[in-house]
Amino acid sequence: MIHSDYSYPVDLNIEYSNDFEYRKSLRHLFQMNSSNYPSIVKSDIDHVSRDELEYDEQSADLAMDCVVQKTCGNPLFYALYQQAATFMFSTNIDIGLAVLFSYDYLLLFHRCLSDYFKSLMMDNDDTFTDQNVHYKAIYSKLFAKR
Repeated sequence: MIHSDYSYPVDLNIEYSNDFEYRKSLRHLFQMNSSNYPSIVKSDIDHVSRDELEYDEQSADLAMDCVVQKTCGNPLFYALYQQAATFMFSTNIDIGLAVLFSYDYLLLFHRCLSDYFKSLMMDNDDTFTDQNVHYKAIYSKLFAKR
């Protein structure tokens, strides 16, 4: 079942150079709702811990489910998911997707996904190939780790 509640933000500009900026980018990408953040009982919790805890798991799950459902049938993305999963000693494509949304890969993966979803919006996914500059970049980074 494809979720219609989430639309991949193809025009979202993602840039980060530290953990705080990365988590902020992820919150925007997954369209997190701050009212769904877990309750933080201690008011004296430090800034870093608070930032790490403020995470809307429901929105993240919805976004990642939507992305994997719309891409796993494409052999190019399936190859990315399989390779990324191996970094966690897995063959599960959901694990691969989580790796691709991690700090080390998000910048490249987001650009690749944006290009793919834009091609779908034009009703022409044939325009997205293994020659796409962003696909080649994420592919090279993933497979260079061999």
